[in-house]
Amino acid sequence: TNGLTKLSTSDNQITFFSSEESHLLATLPTKNNNLAQLSAEQKCSAFLSLTDILFTYAYDHRTTDGDPTVESSWSVMILSPSLAWLESYNPPYDTVADVVQWSIRRSLIYPYLRSYTLARKVVEDVCLIVKGGRRTIIRCLLQLHRIVEKSESHYLFNKLYIDPLIGWIQQCEENEVQEFGREMEGLLIDPDLLGKQCLDLDLVELEKSFFDCENEEESSSSEEDDDDSADYESDSDSRGVEEDTVGTTDEEESPVCNLNKETAVILDEKIPNKKAVTNHSTALLDENIGCESSTSGMDNIALGADEGDEDKQSVKRLIE
Repeated sequence: TNGLTKLSTSDNQITFFSSEESHLLATLPTKNNNLAQLSAEQKCSAFLSLTDILFTYAYDHRTTDGDPTVESSWSVMILSPSLAWLESYNPPYDTVADVVQWSIRRSLIYPYLRSYTLARKVVEDVCLIVKGGRRTIIRCLLQLHRIVEKSESHYLFNKLYIDPLIGWIQQCEENEVQEFGREMEGLLIDPDLLGKQCLDLDLVELEKSFFDCENEEESSSSEEDDDDSADYESDSDSRGVEEDTVGTTDEEESPVCNLNKETAVILDEKIPNKKAVTNHSTALLDENIGCESSTSGMDNIALGADEGDEDKQSVKRLIE
């Protein structure tokens, strides 16, 4: 990030620390005379504690883009074993590779942003910080001091860890810091030391099972889409066949319709004057129910009488 590029130890830079950082560095206690008398194992243990603390700083710096939030102090405390439960490393049993692996594991378990790629980037940031020399490390610790100091529950860790580390790193030799930086850089070269299989989180198996399930879901969804399209095509074909069948039956005349037409023709031939027959039937009905025959009915009867004896006989047969 842009904040890490400013942590340079170039000799051309006149003022490396900001005014606020210089003031904080001047106010820190310097009663650390016994730090220069540390043994080799104790120095190695101090470097290991410094590693996991710088990892938490680099993680927060990268995820917040150098602008700490209210969650920054919690992230710092939860990611660092030294700050979380006062871890004390015991070399040679604990190595730099172990500390970095544990830091990556915690970054994949506790914080909100969990990514193996992000954790590898953070390790690279820590290598750049350590290779930058003592001044770069001191400046990172000063910024971390300001983050922890704003927390109501974590500010005491400045007195326990951050302030002693700032005093100790000022008394370390520059070649010791550079040698430790080269050792950390060797971790990035060897992929087996920081690989997913070294974290004991079954990341390789989980990723494989996840991608297998995803591929199965994609294949099943594609098969369902193919089945739906096939069903739609079959439905369309069946509807086309039904429409053709209906059109054919509409065009053809049924035998029942032909029979009705023939019956109507026969009736027309047998009844030469249907109007007279109907009127005559109406007059007879009026006589049966006791009503007087209407004028129109009588006229129709007279009209029917003029048609001849044959029509009268046919009418009587029909009425009977």
